[in-house]
Amino acid sequence: MDKSTNNELWLVRHAHSLFNMWDDWLEGRLKSSDLSPTELEFAMSIVDKFDSKLVDPILSHIGVNQSIAAQSIANELPIKYVIVSPIQRTLETAKLMFETHPNLPKIEFIVHPIIREIMANPDDIPCFTLDRLKKKYTSLKDFNYNFDLVESYRSKSMYFLETMDPASQALINAEVAIEGEEKYVDSMLKVFREKWTRSPQHHKKIESFDNGRKRCHAFVDWVKEFMKQKAVTGKEIMVVSHSVYLSHFIAQEFNDYGKAVCPKIKNAQPFLFDLNTVVPFKS
Repeated sequence: MDKSTNNELWLVRHAHSLFNMWDDWLEGRLKSSDLSPTELEFAMSIVDKFDSKLVDPILSHIGVNQSIAAQSIANELPIKYVIVSPIQRTLETAKLMFETHPNLPKIEFIVHPIIREIMANPDDIPCFTLDRLKKKYTSLKDFNYNFDLVESYRSKSMYFLETMDPASQALINAEVAIEGEEKYVDSMLKVFREKWTRSPQHHKKIESFDNGRKRCHAFVDWVKEFMKQKAVTGKEIMVVSHSVYLSHFIAQEFNDYGKAVCPKIKNAQPFLFDLNTVVPFKS
């Protein structure tokens, strides 16, 4: 088997979310008439980008339609494993894309925190604890979810924190220590607001681009070992993740702040990617 072919796997960005919808509506890329009545009410209720209603949102009706449209591609692929970020928009995208797949009962959906989005906005905060994730997704008929990787983290609610850089961990932990872990979402929103108010433009993200690249490389190592253990090729794997995170896989250039320089990845459009082409990274 050709080595490069073996390391080609499927990547897909989640479908259009309610955060994307609100942002598109706010910036004029969507008209009020493009939104459903419920979505328009939602969009008009948002106070600012730190509104708690924007935390870990579900898909918009556009995103639902995008995911269903992608079934025609997914159904033709010999997928055995779907590796998905523990965020509602990725989990919903994966569910809708594969719910009509002819081999659905044999596909394992592995929830992997390391492929979450680089934390830049409230929609990147996972609001589902491990227990809530299990309750919502393990009851789905014919779907086989594996939460072992989430289980491996010390915190079952703030599991994302262990994949962040030390400076970000310290910043978040200091606020959580005041509010308590059960209110970690409120603490995260306070940290976001503080960052966006006081930081220069390229430092507004809670998580650095460099840490996102580290997570990309950690995932490449993990998935290559996974393919060996399971004796599968990359073309039997679909990774459902996020725009900024995935861009740090495919980009061949990065700016002075570590941000990937590449075309924006479109929603719910799977594409093949060769893991051997990831640009080396030294911190």
